[in-house]
Amino acid sequence: MPQTILVVDDEPQLVKILRGYLEQAGFRVVTAPDGPMALTQYKHEKPDLVLLDLNLPGIDGIDVARRLRATSNVPIITPALALARKRQVQVWSRRAWRRPTG
Repeated sequence: MPQTILVVDDEPQLVKILRGYLEQAGFRVVTAPDGPMALTQYKHEKPDLVLLDLNLPGIDGIDVARRLRATSNVPIITPALALARKRQVQVWSRRAWRRPTG
């Protein structure tokens, strides 16, 4: 049986793209458009991984993560934080390689 990933995002186009890539890679994908539905889907599906948007209607992603963490150790990936971290590293590396002029 394939591993299950819960994709939680309120942007249907993004969910569609993620679903396509993940299913093509052999994962089973379940989705939720908001915080309350994410918690419901988690209880019913018991996914192996949660991709969680932080900016959600109903209950925000931080609160969803806290509630999941209270009862589970399921891995939670927040793509927005991963992207922000990548941008920080890129900015830092650009600054590190600059030489002072003068």
